[in-house]
Amino acid sequence: MKKTGRMILRMTVITIAAAAVLAGAFIFMQNAKPSHYVPYTGDIVSVSWSSFGGMEGGFTDYNAVNTDRGYVSVTKESRVGPSGKAGKKTYRTDPEILRDLEELFKKHGVREWGELPDSELIALDAPTVSVSIELSGGESFTFSSYKEFPDGSGGFLYDVRKIFEQYCER
Repeated sequence: MKKTGRMILRMTVITIAAAAVLAGAFIFMQNAKPSHYVPYTGDIVSVSWSSFGGMEGGFTDYNAVNTDRGYVSVTKESRVGPSGKAGKKTYRTDPEILRDLEELFKKHGVREWGELPDSELIALDAPTVSVSIELSGGESFTFSSYKEFPDGSGGFLYDVRKIFEQYCER
């Protein structure tokens, strides 16, 4: 009887020790900087892309935030239709997403756009799409599908979404 009791005690201690090691490893992994990511050091603090309304209703939101842990946190929230179930997922992704977005912003000359005029053509049954950019130093920009974009930049909102999708599907 004594032998069985000691054996159960020993197994319990081993199980608790193994659980503690696994919990410690989990906590370390949650807080560790991914070694394969090159930290982002540019001006972007966060970028959001949002689409809502339209004939189908529903919405899709992407939000990328630079972290001090060597990765970018991207949250995708969506709902299909006006009464569908909303879903939310957060991705820990490569800071390369911010470099790609920054390159896109430079390509289109976003900082030089200033206040864009309202578009003369507004499709009432189309979703409203917007992009918000927050830069270090407090500078920010917001653009929506109701605005008239400069020549050659008509696909800007679509291009931002494609970058988000590319990194969330990895």
